[in-house]
Amino acid sequence: MLLLQRPKYWDVISVCREDTLPITNLCRRHIHVNCDDIFDEDMTKLALDAQQNGRTILPPNEGHVIQAVRFARESEAARLLIHCAMGHSRSPAIAWCILLDQLKNEERAWAELDRIRPNTQPNNRLIRLGKKVVPTLPTKMSTGE
Repeated sequence: MLLLQRPKYWDVISVCREDTLPITNLCRRHIHVNCDDIFDEDMTKLALDAQQNGRTILPPNEGHVIQAVRFARESEAARLLIHCAMGHSRSPAIAWCILLDQLKNEERAWAELDRIRPNTQPNNRLIRLGKKVVPTLPTKMSTGE
């Protein structure tokens, strides 16, 4: 595990519902993007199921994308790690949003994501939100936004 090999070196984005505090002490910087792995097409069914069973769901929202992009802008790209529970959906989607912010081009962002992490199925809700939000973000975001 990279965090154990180089503690206090990595900036880490944890994209998961579960609290990831045990890794916080190993990171240089860390944020927790607290959301479930919910795709757009699952929203209605999951919301109804949650309501009937007294559970809550935390679907990805625009704030999650902004939080991750802001954190990435303050990090060195070579020191940034992004993870979720399985590494196939939320973390590649957040990585794509960050790449879109850096490269300013959707096709180039997809190509770079495929080079870095091939064969993923990025969360379509986060991708849709990233396409909407990332191009509208100011070049420099203050911490007070």
